[in-house]
Amino acid sequence: MSRAPVVLALAALAASAVAGCGLFLGDLDVSLGGAASQDGGTLADGSLLPDGAPASPPDGASTTDGDVDGGPTCTLAVDCAGKCGQLKNACGQIVTCGACATGTCGGGGPNVCGTAPCTPQCSGKACGDTDGCAGVCQTGTCGTGLKCNAGVCACDPATCAGCCATNACKPGTDNAACGKQGAACAACPAATTTCTASGSGGACTAIGHIVLCGGGQITPTSDTWLFDGAAWTSQSASGPSKRGGQAMATLAGKPLMFGGQNGTATGPDDSWQWSGTSWTSKGGTQPDDRAGHAMAALGSTIVLFGGEGSDLVYRSDTWIWDGVGWTKSGASGPSARAGHAMATLNGKVVLFGGYTGGSYPTDTWTFDGASWKNLAISGPTGRDSSAMATLATKVVLYGGGNGGGDLGDTWEFDGAKWTQRAVTGPGTRAGHAMATLGSLLFLYGGSRSATELGDTWSWNGTAWTLVTNSGPPARNQTAMSAY
Repeated sequence: MSRAPVVLALAALAASAVAGCGLFLGDLDVSLGGAASQDGGTLADGSLLPDGAPASPPDGASTTDGDVDGGPTCTLAVDCAGKCGQLKNACGQIVTCGACATGTCGGGGPNVCGTAPCTPQCSGKACGDTDGCAGVCQTGTCGTGLKCNAGVCACDPATCAGCCATNACKPGTDNAACGKQGAACAACPAATTTCTASGSGGACTAIGHIVLCGGGQITPTSDTWLFDGAAWTSQSASGPSKRGGQAMATLAGKPLMFGGQNGTATGPDDSWQWSGTSWTSKGGTQPDDRAGHAMAALGSTIVLFGGEGSDLVYRSDTWIWDGVGWTKSGASGPSARAGHAMATLNGKVVLFGGYTGGSYPTDTWTFDGASWKNLAISGPTGRDSSAMATLATKVVLYGGGNGGGDLGDTWEFDGAKWTQRAVTGPGTRAGHAMATLGSLLFLYGGSRSATELGDTWSWNGTAWTLVTNSGPPARNQTAMSAY
């Protein structure tokens, strides 16, 4: 028989008892339970249990009290006679006895139907225990290292407690790593790591890295560095020649760097792709040589705009990288310039500022992959050599320089308007680089009053924090991208 007819039949029986005997309702509720079930109850999975039947857990399964098939048995069913709501069986599982035909569950005592209102009784009880009414305690005590969450003892991500299982942290659990040999969980660094299973224990694995290559306006370099959100590591990989003023963006997990200047009559007009361990030169058609251009990922492409060639001509062309090669776009847009900044927001590339050879424009443009649009809005003062990156739902711009000197202001663009943040930042600078890793935005280097800088800062959407003064030797006009 299905459960629904049983419930209806018992409810009808209770109703007929009242009509035929005229008993006091409270007495009826206690003696007959007033409940919709007189059997062994129902498990959370809907299984109907026989009244009082002892049973072992299913083959290969463990009950909440640790009993395993082949070991000691426990009684799955509970005696629902005169009871309502949810009760725990001897195996520690929650069993539903049913609803009251009349009255309120708990109104006649714990899990007994009656006319009085029921107040859940959870003080001093364990998380998930029956509350004496019709439900279970949503709060309460749990085992060591666990947190009660809606009646279930589970991992506490705020303290890493409960994120471990048999000395292996649960994959995908943020900010938690499981200690080995019974040690407690320990927090992973900031917002740039995640907990992943690793052998017999857990490990804090970097969400990704930031790769930085070259830079330097006076003395260009060609070294490669990786940043994991906490520290920089020098890489021995060979690849691009010495240069500064290059640009970089990441597509499908592979950073791509193009161009720059090295003081020669013809600057490098080559493209290099980083695999995570080595650089590979990407041949084929290339944009004209240039420095001070900008690049940003857009969908399945990378967009490049502008720059200044070794012929000292400012450029206004747009190029598209599709993962295999470059194609020149026919889209017209911003005036010829260099030193502008670009980032991606809401499926569009955002461009701001730069230097045209005679002025510092204050225009903001967006590119959707086919055409450019001038937003005609106010915003930061004109500047070049600033940097932009996207954090959550906003593009962040920092610093730069113009005829009045270096700047140290922080601006956010939400897709419609610019807002200046009244915060203390990394100080005035120009020619720095920015990239987002995890839930933090990182800024490196630049120059201040012709002095090159080598510090690294993070922005969490609210405040700037100095991360380290160690890492790549001080430089400006470098490029970096996260992957």
